[in-house]
This record gives sequence, structure tokens and C-alpha cells, in this order.
Amino acid sequence: MKSVLKTIKINNLELRNRLIFAPAATYMCDINGNITDKTLEYYHDRTVDRSFGLVVIEHSYVDIKGRNRRVQLSVSKDSDIPSLKKLSTVIHNNDTPVLVQINHCGAAMFVEEATKNDIAYSASAIHNDRFKKDSISMSKKDIKEVIDSFAKAAYRVQESGFDGVEIHCCHGYLLNQFLSPKTNKRTDEYGGSLENRARLLLEVTKAVKEKVRKDFIVSVRIVGTDIVDGGIDAEEVAKIVPDLCKLGVNMLSVSGGIGGYIIPGKENVEGYFAPYAKVIKDASSVPIVLTGGFKTLEKASDFIDNNIADLIGVARSVIADSHWAKKEIIKLK
Repeated sequence: MKSVLKTIKINNLELRNRLIFAPAATYMCDINGNITDKTLEYYHDRTVDRSFGLVVIEHSYVDIKGRNRRVQLSVSKDSDIPSLKKLSTVIHNNDTPVLVQINHCGAAMFVEEATKNDIAYSASAIHNDRFKKDSISMSKKDIKEVIDSFAKAAYRVQESGFDGVEIHCCHGYLLNQFLSPKTNKRTDEYGGSLENRARLLLEVTKAVKEKVRKDFIVSVRIVGTDIVDGGIDAEEVAKIVPDLCKLGVNMLSVSGGIGGYIIPGKENVEGYFAPYAKVIKDASSVPIVLTGGFKTLEKASDFIDNNIADLIGVARSVIADSHWAKKEIIKLK
């Protein structure tokens, strides 16, 4: 049996295989961030085959001040819970466990959708090249509010029937903005050294863990590389991995790109984040997810066999073909 088809235990949950439908934004919600019939249909179509070991729902904003787009999924208020329950029910009815990726976009805000009252917060006052938005440096009060927002959002996800959350610290969003020396120019305890730049991520993780049940999965989508000069790299990230593990994180999903999520020139290379995932895996005591351009499970399984990753995350192939996973599993059997 190919390694990707073997079971694996994450916290107290045993997955049927090691294939994850990785988070990818659909922006199918309504203007208030609520689930729509289109959202439900999208996730039903991609889980009805019962081919994934786990699904991670697209990035969802923990605070309206941290939303990336107006039609992004919201986990920012208690009134979101009934809407979220519809989604967890649809996926669980397809016999598939599911996490929600929780996020604060910081400076990564779509400027064309922002109103004059929308302020982009970040570690420092920077200009976000990808989203063409200027930001302001967060105060200590702002930082405490963000930590609280992540914890409360995780609790709402738990109360909505999901199996866990994934804290987003990648792709140039707020926690990545704090972690990266490229965007963090602070001189207080949240800037400068790696210990200081990692402080917000660790405080968010600790707050989330304290807010949810012990059997509730907490994953972190961690940056493997910023793919820019002056950014963070896997060797530096690996130094904080033991701290995340000590806090009780159950899984780490490795991706990269402070200005996106694809390595230029590597678009057609399957598993292009593998070198960074290996460095992080060597420092980790919890399972590692590898993402990045997978088109075949045959190739994906090789990375598990070679001890580079424990699970494989796929998004774009599944977006293009809702039955991709089932077809690939049939090929392996």
C-alpha cells in the first residue's frame, strides 16, 4: 500500500489516509461572511467521495478588522455559529473530519474592497506590495485584541461542530508579518530577535489551546520560506518549532510565500516546498503536512516514504476537479 493511503492519528482522531484537502479561498460567502448554498455545494462536491483523510476549510477572519475580503468566511462573532454548523454538518455527513483555518490578514487587505474606515494593521507601518495597501503599526492593545480574537474564534469553531482549527502563519498575513524580518521592524518585545518576532504566534497558539478542549485539533500553517530577500527561512522557523510543539500543537502544515504561495519557476514541480518541510520536520515532534503543486498521489507518496512529510495537502488539483482525489486513489490501488 502506498504511504499516502495509510492511516495516521492526529491528536485523538484517526484519519483514513494522509491526504488533506488543503485550504484555498473560494470567497463564496455573503457580504457578512456567512455560509451560502454555493459554499455548501462546493465542499459537498469535494467530500462526497469520502476520499480525503481531512479537510481544512479556507482562511476565515477572526476579526472584521482582519478580513481579507468582504465575502471571506467569518468566525469573528457568535452569530456566525449557526451558519458554520451547516458547513460542518455537510462535511461530517460525508464521513470526513474537518478543520477551519483561522486568520487575521493584517496588511494583506484587498484595497479595492476597503472602505475609508478600514485600517490595515501590521507589525510595522509597511506598504503591502501584493495588495497595494499601507498599514499602521499595532499597539500593545491591538495585539492583545488579536490574541483574544483568535482564541474566541477557535472556540466558535469548536462550538460549530468542527474537529479543530489551523492557525494561519503564512502567505503574508498578520502572523507571518510579525514573524518575518522583512515586515517586522518593531523595537519592542514583538520585534527584532526571532524570539520576539515569534512571540505573537506563540501567544496566539497558547491562547487558542487554553480556550478549546484537549481533543480539539490545533494545527499551524507555518511559513517555510518567505521567497523574498530579507525574509524568514526554514532554518530560522525550525528554531521555534519545538516551542510550538511544547504548547500542544497537533500538526504543522508547511507552505511559503510572503507575497503569495507559489515559488516562481516551480509551478510545475510537485512538492516544491519539500526542502523547507524537511528542515521543519527534523525539528518537529508532531506530524508535518507538505503542500505545493501536487498533481498525482504517486508522486506525493514518495515524500512520505522519504521522511520529508507525514501528510500531503492538495488544493488546486481538487479545485479543478472535485473528484480528483477519488481518481488518484483508484490509480494507486
